[in-house]
Amino acid sequence: MSENDHPEDGSSPELRDAQGRFRPGVSGCPGGRSRTEVEVRELAQANCPNAIARLVHLMENSKNERVVLAACEALLNRGCGTPRQSIDFGVGQPAPLAVGPISDEDAERIYFEMIRGSAS
Repeated sequence: MSENDHPEDGSSPELRDAQGRFRPGVSGCPGGRSRTEVEVRELAQANCPNAIARLVHLMENSKNERVVLAACEALLNRGCGTPRQSIDFGVGQPAPLAVGPISDEDAERIYFEMIRGSAS
């Protein structure tokens, strides 16, 4: 890149080094985040309690099992975090857990065991 060339993002060349990277102490976004982005985040956070309440309502009252499952997953992901992916290197690791369809009775038993476990 010659000194007269402008990078594709339109920034002036003196802000960039020879490889096109920003020089130390120079920001690619000197104005910071837009106020609209901040307002949207604040609005979303203000509505989190309502969204959680709606997920709980759907989980407890929906007749559609897919809706119930989606609500459960959303609540678990927000309350417990998304499950970590483990990597089996095959050395001293237990065999992977086989996951498949389970009966409604098993699902209900597991659910209540989880609830009792979290209450203690």
